[in-house]
Amino acid sequence: MTSAVAAERPRRRARRRINRVVEAPAQHDALLEANLTVPQHSTGSVPRTGLVNQLRAARSARLVLVSAPAGYGKTTLVAEWARRDGRPFAWFSVDASGEPIAFAAHLGAAIERAVEGPSDGFGPEAGNVSPDESIALLGRLVASSRSPVVVVVDDVDRLQDSASIRLLARFVDELPPLSQVVLVGRARPLLPLARFRAQGALVELDVADLGFADREAAALLRAAGVDLPREDVEALNAAVEGWPAGLHLAASALNSCSPNGIDPARGGDDLMLEYFRTELLSSLAPDDVTFLTRASVLEGMCGTLCDLVTEMPGSAERLAGLEGSNLFVRPMDREGRWYRLHSAFRRVLALELERLEPGVAGTLRRRAATWCAEYGSDDLALEYASSAGDRERLVELLERSVPFSLTAQPAHVGRWLDALDDATFLSRHPAASAIGALTLALTGHPDGAERWAVATEQGHSPGPWHALLHSLMSPHGADDMRTHAARALDTLPLGSAWRAPALLALACANALEGDSWSADALLGEAADTAASAGAAAVESTALAYGSLLAADRGDWPRADALAEAARRVVQGSQIEDSATTLFSLAASARAALRKGDCVTVWADLERARALLPRLTHAIGSFSVFLRIELVRVHLALGDANGALLLLDEVDEIFSRRPRLGVLREDSKALRGQVEANVRRSTGRPATLTAAELRLLPLLTTHLSFREIASLLYVSRNTVKTQAISVYRKLGVSSRGEAIVRASELGLVAGAAAEKW
Repeated sequence: MTSAVAAERPRRRARRRINRVVEAPAQHDALLEANLTVPQHSTGSVPRTGLVNQLRAARSARLVLVSAPAGYGKTTLVAEWARRDGRPFAWFSVDASGEPIAFAAHLGAAIERAVEGPSDGFGPEAGNVSPDESIALLGRLVASSRSPVVVVVDDVDRLQDSASIRLLARFVDELPPLSQVVLVGRARPLLPLARFRAQGALVELDVADLGFADREAAALLRAAGVDLPREDVEALNAAVEGWPAGLHLAASALNSCSPNGIDPARGGDDLMLEYFRTELLSSLAPDDVTFLTRASVLEGMCGTLCDLVTEMPGSAERLAGLEGSNLFVRPMDREGRWYRLHSAFRRVLALELERLEPGVAGTLRRRAATWCAEYGSDDLALEYASSAGDRERLVELLERSVPFSLTAQPAHVGRWLDALDDATFLSRHPAASAIGALTLALTGHPDGAERWAVATEQGHSPGPWHALLHSLMSPHGADDMRTHAARALDTLPLGSAWRAPALLALACANALEGDSWSADALLGEAADTAASAGAAAVESTALAYGSLLAADRGDWPRADALAEAARRVVQGSQIEDSATTLFSLAASARAALRKGDCVTVWADLERARALLPRLTHAIGSFSVFLRIELVRVHLALGDANGALLLLDEVDEIFSRRPRLGVLREDSKALRGQVEANVRRSTGRPATLTAAELRLLPLLTTHLSFREIASLLYVSRNTVKTQAISVYRKLGVSSRGEAIVRASELGLVAGAAAEKW
């Protein structure tokens, strides 16, 4: 007997025993052929080459799990893999029953096909082998195959019977090396996935992997006959979060209307509603449908928030169950506390909510505002109150808001304040109208700020709010600013967070009149008060303002320390997009200039350029002060164009706010310096290099060029060349004049100039 015949004998015995298991269930299943066949390539599908290659390369994994909600192309992806892999694929789509005997039989039929091709008939003794024994036999049959086998169990989430799930787990354990089981479904099966993951035997693909990139979305739309501009493709793909079925539905909607008849980002909402009703909502328990539709008003969901909003207890467990079932509920943190709805699903649920419970959305949002005001975010509370049209709650939230905390999101602010923009209503709520005026002033809405300021002045019993608002918007100069700031401090409660901006205004008034030391002390108190109240925007402003004043006095160590402290507050509180961050950017740029760090200087100027348009004449003293500080930086860099542009903006503000004291004199002096530099220049003013900025502090000493060269580890000629370049860029002709000009620009200590 040859070795080949001997090796074939156990294989044939295993096949005969499998036939006995498979015959009876199979012969009565009219859908067996479809369930055991790899799906064909569908016209219009987009190749997923990257994912297929990733799967082909993962041959050492015993188990592959492809899990995502409906419409993510799970089956299409695995079928594409099967066509391109080269190994035999046993394909089995679980039917509705999923009973142990039927499961084992159908799985056996799929494997028998993959191992030896189509069956030539089943034996007559069906039913004599238990499902557990059949699983062991299937493992041996796979092991006897001439090449590794990939066994695909599609729609595995239909496998609900615990005995069948146990059989599947056992089959995975029975697999020989290099063979794989691929589980495809909408939900993760109840298998010991953690064990396989710990063994390095599990490869997982989920929504994050299966979602379409913009390039793939464009390909899908083109295949469906829809050719959109790139920005519209990106907007649509963002709206459906890369969901392939959503893109197909949007394409159908776009094909059925005129080119300008539908918003691409919301294309196909009606079709998506029908899809979700058919594919998901119809199969859910009524309680789950009610929960999801009510929760659709929420940006983010956690157990206690949903308990209150939906009035359905046990929300935390329900959310975890819905997420585990891949019902378009996404986790937002690793702890599994916060979740969100897929954006397209959420829009559809909102439509369904209005159909099932007309008019209830506003009530749900008011409940959400109540919860967020107590346990969550003031910003979210404002958002929910605004969308609910709850003006009284909006006023309450504005009055308890942290000073300037809303200025980092001007788009949202406009929506929140629009709901209150009524002079009669605002006159009854002076605190809210004053806070709204300041918020508008710091988000680039000067006309709205002035209208709200008028409402504050005309309000009933405005108390400290009129004085505080007047001091910060300072329409009548430094004296007026000081008077109103002091009045606000006299009348604001000691524990009020709004004392910090009042102290800031008083400090600014003193600085405008040249009293730097008094201003410095008040800024320290403002920073401490703001820190205690959690008012990061005011704290960083006070610290940075102090840094700029210290730099003007030539106190470099203090200026640098305060600039760094302001930067840490901004970054730690994530308020980089607030206009108040301009103070920190100005202080940082001047500190970087002193260190010769041109990269940081230009980065700070670029960020400042984006934020400066928000500061207008509505908050004139701060707007002018910051522009003057940035003019000094541009001038020090030799950037006359940038400096002149800022000075033109200063003049525009002066035309609306003429009484800003010393700032007008500073502006005139700086314009004279810039224009003088331009006249002296033979071409476009050059920028000081990092090496030249490093040289400047050493020029203030009495060290010779040779001694400076030794300190910098360069040649004497290099130092001389850099010094001559500095003289030219500063518009001077000697070392002494260069030190004086650098001192005027804040690049070196003023005391150094006196030595020359």
